[in-house]
Amino acid sequence: MKKRTEALAQRLEQGARALEDFARGLTDEEWQTPVPHDGRKIGVTGDAPLTTQFVLEDHAVRHSYHHLARIKAALQLEAATL
Repeated sequence: MKKRTEALAQRLEQGARALEDFARGLTDEEWQTPVPHDGRKIGVTGDAPLTTQFVLEDHAVRHSYHHLARIKAALQLEAATL
């Protein structure tokens, strides 16, 4: 499991580095571009720290709970309309 953990950590770090490298090259005008289907500007996150722990907790850990809640809500809505 240690190899898998290390591989995951490396993958997360690679993604964070890729995002950082890309963001460093954006112009001031590009930072003001709205994100499609979101409405927020690209630059809305500013200088917020992004740690591996945050990424795991915010997405990987939360993700299945998010989908479970959405599925349950859809089923409850469907049952209420019957």
